[in-house]
Amino acid sequence: SAKRLQNIHSFVYAIFIANFKVRSLFGTIDVCEQIKIWMVSGVSR
Repeated sequence: SAKRLQNIHSFVYAIFIANFKVRSLFGTIDVCEQIKIWMVSGVSR
């Protein structure tokens, strides 16, 4: 279970780093907001 917890931590950390990199690339775009926008636009289509 400690191993699994470590995996979850590294997964969350990877998402955090990816989010940070995307925000530094695209300015103020938040990944979570972008995903929500994609989902909404996908549903409306």
